[in-house]
Amino acid sequence: VGICQRTVATSLGGGGASSARAQHACLFELAARGQPVLPCLLRHLISRGAAAAALQLAAARSAEADFARSLEWLLFTALDAHSGARAALSRLRRSDAPDSEVKPAEGAEAAARLALVRTADLVAEFDEALRVVVSVARKTDADQRRALFTACGAPRELFAAALDAGQLRTAGCYLLVVSEIDGPAAGRSAAEELLARTLGAREFAFALEIVRFLLRAGREEELAVHEGGGEDPRGEGAPAVGDGTPKRRTWIGFLMGEPRPGDAQNPHAKAQAGRYPSGSGGAKSAEGAVHKAVRLAVERLEGDDGANEFREQALELLAA
Repeated sequence: VGICQRTVATSLGGGGASSARAQHACLFELAARGQPVLPCLLRHLISRGAAAAALQLAAARSAEADFARSLEWLLFTALDAHSGARAALSRLRRSDAPDSEVKPAEGAEAAARLALVRTADLVAEFDEALRVVVSVARKTDADQRRALFTACGAPRELFAAALDAGQLRTAGCYLLVVSEIDGPAAGRSAAEELLARTLGAREFAFALEIVRFLLRAGREEELAVHEGGGEDPRGEGAPAVGDGTPKRRTWIGFLMGEPRPGDAQNPHAKAQAGRYPSGSGGAKSAEGAVHKAVRLAVERLEGDDGANEFREQALELLAA
């Protein structure tokens, strides 16, 4: 339990007609805030190499209401520690630091990597694992996500596991990661599979969200196919910014249609964007495949009020 401070707006002055002219001020209020102690205990046991004891403790607390939150915080802190150790080692190597400084940093990075793997193994023992992993992934940047899924498993495999478990919403959260790490084509394929499962479960509101994702993924894949220079469609090879790290598009940018880094400097990409404008058909094979997949899924629906409404909305999206 800790103490946090929050700002409370209040007004100073009397009531009546003068209240409209009352001066406003800010007061501060102290409030208690709880933080689960379980992640700290588990992190301590894992760092000491007592993975079996950590698993036993976690299993004993698995029925608690904040257990999933504890696992998420445990995995996030392990990932953050690994990222920090790796960044520190990279800085030392770039600065040609002496071995007396590099060797301890290498040991710290190896220990942090091992702790991340052991943490991922512990999380995988529980039913909350699929939701926990994707929740952590959505709170991190691209470089951290690659380290996360190296420890936890390939995102496409976790997506398939969520489908098999009937966790359709969780599987939907993995679509963004699959598209980013495995490429737009893999993301489109996964989305088509999820769309079929979602329609089978008659979850039409969620199915419309998947249709929107599919249309975006089709345009993204088509742009990647027609780009010149052999650039990786996931964004590697983009111009470096700041400390030399390649600028990457975030998953929010993916949803909002933000152009990939480097497109503004790529005249070939500009030409292709003009040649294949959004919404056009014909030569756009990826978008055409998306339209075909969505239309096929719509045609297979049995007619009822919910299905008819979804059919109309989906066809409107295709025609837009």
